Amino acid sequence: MSRSKSKPPGDFTDRFLAASRHTCCYCRERKDVVIHHIDEDPSNNNPDNLCVLCTGCHSIVHSNQGLGRKFTPGELKIYRESWKDRCKVEDTKKTYIKNIFLFTEGIPELRNMEFLAPLITNVSSGATVSELNNIVTASTDFVTEVSSKDVAEEFKVFVLKKKST
Repeated sequence: MSRSKSKPPGDFTDRFLAASRHTCCYCRERKDVVIHHIDEDPSNNNPDNLCVLCTGCHSIVHSNQGLGRKFTPGELKIYRESWKDRCKVEDTKKTYIKNIFLFTEGIPELRNMEFLAPLITNVSSGATVSELNNIVTASTDFVTEVSSKDVAEEFKVFVLKKKST
């Protein structure tokens, strides 16, 4: 059976590469990249069958040299998912930090470094989306102290739910 190579539509390719930061999911370097077909069927453009690899890692994935073992589809999917999760955390951090500054803009008692510096530092160091949510939720105690419980709840909802514009 002959496998015909079909390219994913341009807008799909653009979104797929942008979502991965144009970065290899294996070495996590930002280099020249390709969209690799995990099952090695170039006509299967299902997103679950695709991952972004730099040209060097793409060559390694296809090699079966010496005593080395070829990458399995399962391994490639684990690397892809791990990288996607990391990108999601970074996107969430940016959104939360932007929303924190937007919310506190008109509230002088919250626009101080005693509140903002540790909160931004904690959000910047968060490792998972769940951890980031907990950091923002924990900061509502301070907002309640300097403002009110209603403002604290508005703060939490605004930062956690509002999409970045």
